[in-house]
Amino acid sequence: MADPNNSSALTESLLMAGLRATGFVLGARQLKMYVKSMGEVFINDLPERLGMERPEENDAAANVATFARIEGATGAYGEDHVAMEESDRGYKATFKSCPYAGPCGEVLSELIEAGQFTKKNLPCMRADITSALIAESTGKKTRYELEQFAPGFKCVCQIELI
Repeated sequence: MADPNNSSALTESLLMAGLRATGFVLGARQLKMYVKSMGEVFINDLPERLGMERPEENDAAANVATFARIEGATGAYGEDHVAMEESDRGYKATFKSCPYAGPCGEVLSELIEAGQFTKKNLPCMRADITSALIAESTGKKTRYELEQFAPGFKCVCQIELI
């Protein structure tokens, strides 16, 4: 039987490889598109894999809360790992206890050092997942900007409706 710790290491290594290869080989714009697409696929795939209902209300906050419970069912997230509130530009989301903190902290920090990104325009898997849920709920396109980048502790983003 496979050691679950090795499975987690494999998953993290694959994510790091995808981020690093896309960011350094293809460039910043392609990395943003790659992470955005991953978020859009993730909101459909995870509930199905877990045998859970996918959130499909017209209420962005309700859909984000429902998806947070789905994510929580994986055991990879801590309590209250996502909080969202309305803001003058759309929504402000706070992410804690992130399972992507290792790859994010390592690879994205390298990309900042290489001049590919600033802390504000970094791609964020959690922000892209939340943005995809908001876009589906509101029928509007979204974009986000990180306000705080502290992988493993707390990341905060502003999600704007466009």
